[in-house]
Amino acid sequence: MHFVSSLSLIYDYKIIHGEKPYKCTWDGCSWKFARSDELTRHFRKHTGINFSRSDHLSLHRRRHDTA
Repeated sequence: MHFVSSLSLIYDYKIIHGEKPYKCTWDGCSWKFARSDELTRHFRKHTGINFSRSDHLSLHRRRHDTA
């Protein structure tokens, strides 16, 4: 098996061995994740905050327009 990066190897190891160190801190939620970005995406379900592509594009443009 060939891994693109050491991060993909670590991620696959966590998945295979069931390691999920990132736990949701929302009261009453017991979800756990192998990667922090998965936890961040999950947490948005609790808060209702959702970033769409257009939000990212407008932020990107603002950064370049001010430079």
